Parts: sequence; structure tokens; C-alpha cells
Amino acid sequence: MGVQHRSSEKQIIPPLAASAQTTTITKKLTKHLLNKVSEEVTRINDPEIPGFHVRLGRINKHGVRSKAFYLYYRTKTKPVKSVNYRIGGMPEIDIETAKSMARENLEKVRSGIDIQVEREKLSSGSDAWTVGKLYAEFFKNKVLGRKRPEIVQASFNKDILPRVGHVLLTNITRHQLHEDVFSPILERGAKSQAGKTLALLKQMFSYGVAIGCMDFNPLESASKSTYAKYTPRRRTPSVDELRTALEVFLSAGMSIQNFNCFKVILLSGVRSGAAITAKWSDVDFEKRVWYAVNEKHSTRDEVVYQKVPMSDELLKAFRDQESHSALLKSEFVFPAKRDSVSAGKSISHMDTKTLNRSLNRIRKQGRVQVPDFQPHDIRRSIRSHLISVKSDSSSGRYNAFSPACAEKILGHSLSGMERVYDQHDYFDEMKEALSYWGSLFSDLV
Repeated sequence: MGVQHRSSEKQIIPPLAASAQTTTITKKLTKHLLNKVSEEVTRINDPEIPGFHVRLGRINKHGVRSKAFYLYYRTKTKPVKSVNYRIGGMPEIDIETAKSMARENLEKVRSGIDIQVEREKLSSGSDAWTVGKLYAEFFKNKVLGRKRPEIVQASFNKDILPRVGHVLLTNITRHQLHEDVFSPILERGAKSQAGKTLALLKQMFSYGVAIGCMDFNPLESASKSTYAKYTPRRRTPSVDELRTALEVFLSAGMSIQNFNCFKVILLSGVRSGAAITAKWSDVDFEKRVWYAVNEKHSTRDEVVYQKVPMSDELLKAFRDQESHSALLKSEFVFPAKRDSVSAGKSISHMDTKTLNRSLNRIRKQGRVQVPDFQPHDIRRSIRSHLISVKSDSSSGRYNAFSPACAEKILGHSLSGMERVYDQHDYFDEMKEALSYWGSLFSDLV
């Protein structure tokens, strides 16, 4: 049997074992067709792409049929071989992605490449591409330039690499990722982390497709709701609860640095990441202003700062930390203590997870009851409390602090047309509001 001429390629149909229970049809592949096709049909050949077809499995107990895309071809080299090349299955890839891959691979076959042999080479020997190897390339070329690459690194090291890092890219499936990666995350109740992990894996696999070490992204069609329907936290600690938290942290033996960091977050309303990474060069004691990095508005190329007025209490928190960390001579307000023992090594800021770990340790001690909150919940407390404060005037009672002022304290942009027309910086109003907020905790800080 010789190589088929181009004119006869549209007649290529993969060989089928004779069976009274199976049926093959030739029809343009569509999502509607795959959803409505009868159970007797086990293979559908698409007439638009020579050799491209889908195989359908039996309906399982959940009423679902497996669907896998293939490209049947004959090699150009002698001896001529007939090959059924598996492109991938649903839901890892959809119909349009499978068709696109079939066309690309068909062009390779026509140019004399045996795509099955090419795949086998990628899956064997020291050059085999695994999830771990792809991550190394992805991290080096796409993550290192980000603002916080250590966050990506921590996610991979904890939830991904230990479970699927050894798996070949040619073997990784959406089902395996669900079972080995996402299910353990969801079982510990970390819905938000599951969504973040999904986003990171989709980015990495897309990069793998782009550099040619894998054929398709197994998570291309997955959305956050597939694995974790994220529900925003609504926990809003009251002033009394926050005061109780301060008293508990003191009595439970929280370290001075962690306690000072918590006080800075409480008294300023900034995100915890901005406090943890704060530098002394951004703290102006004379003007009583802290130029905190606004992480949400900053980019890799431009850092955006938020002017935070320092109340008496916030100023004291910074002074306390200045005295505590003076000997380390670090540029960071909250330096990493472990770096101080490394001779000649510059001292970085403390780990972004340190404060949460400290809070968890206190909760586990069981000696005292700590209100169930995270540092980020403080921002909701500040926003909710400030706009509820009333002032007396001759014309009656009115809100002491405007919603716009509260939003500016949190480092948010105003919404809608207010963002366009309201160019007031609200600094004086923020100064008054944070001074009032700080006074609620003056006896504890």
C-alpha cells in the first residue's frame, strides 16, 4: 500500500473492528452533535479534516460518556505505518481546540514528521518534560519579574509540585489535577486558594503550549467556579473585639515585632502586605506621613504610593519598632530575623505569612479566646465604623466622615464618575479620621 495522494486524503477513515454493537458516522463535529448522538455511535469522522475523528465511550453511571479526539494518519517514511494519534479528550480540550491541533499536526505529517514518534521522544529520557520541569522554566521566564514571585513559589511548593511535579506533561489530565491538586485544597476549606491555584496552573500550561513542550492546556476550559465558588469574607470585628484581640496578643506572648506589625495594620488600615514590606525611607516622621505601597494599583513597572497620615498612636507604633529593630540596620521596618545570622547577607522583610502563623499559634494555645478574624478584616471594620460615626451641629446630627474619605484610607479608587470629577485628595479628612480611630486604642498601643 503506497502513500495516499492528496486528492484521496479526504477518504481516509481509521480502521474499525467489525461489531454489531458499534456504529461509525461521518459528519461535521459540533458540540450539539456530541451531546445528542445516540449511544450506538462510537466514532464520528469529521469530513473537513482528513483522519480527524472522535471516539465515544459507554455511558457511565453518572450519565456521562468519555470523548477523545484522534488523528489517523499514514507515515511518509518506509515502512509505511498507520497511526491513530490521540490528540486529547474532553473536557481537557474542546472541539475547536482539537480541530486546530488536528490541522497543525496534519501539516507536520504532510511534511514527513511522524508526530507519534515526536511525542514519544518528549516523554522519555532525561529531556522528558514533566510538570516540575515546566514550572522551573515558567518561574524563571514568567514569574521572577512579578512584584511578589515568592507567593507563586509558595503555592507551587505546597500544593502542586509534591503531588504532580513528577508527572509527564504528555500524561497529565484534568481529572488527575482535580483529584491530586484541587480536591486536597478544597478539603481543607481553602476555596480562595483553589481559585488562585487554578489561575496559576492555567498560566503555566498556556506557557507550555506556547513554547511547544505540550500540545494543549488541560485546564483551558476550566473556570474558578469549576473548583471553588469564592464567597467574599464578611467578618467585620467590632472595636471591642479588636481591643480584646490586642489584650490577648499581649498576654499570649506575641513577639514584639509581630505585635508592632499588627498595630501598624490596625491603626492605618493598609493591606497587611504593605505593612510587612514597608521601608524606613517611606516613613517621614517629621511630616508624620507614611508613603505605603498600594499593591493593588502598582505594576511591575510603576510603584504607586498611598499617603497615610500618622496619628499619635501610629507614630508611636513605628517608633517602638524602630527601637526594637535598630541593631539589625535593615532598610525594612519589619526585617526577617532569620537573615540577620547570615554574614554578608542583606536583610529582607519578614515573611508575608508570619503574622497569620502567629495568630494561628495563639488560637491553638486554647488559653484565651481570640476573635475569629484575619488581619484583612480590619479594613472592613475601619470602613464600617468610620461612616457610622455621627457629629453634633446646630443643624442636627450628620456623618463625621464621608464614604469617600473612608475609601481613600483603604487605598481604593472612587467609583463611577466620582473617579473622574472628584480629584480632591482627602488628606486632611483622612488625618482627622485616623486620629479619631487611633484614639479608640490609645490605652493599648
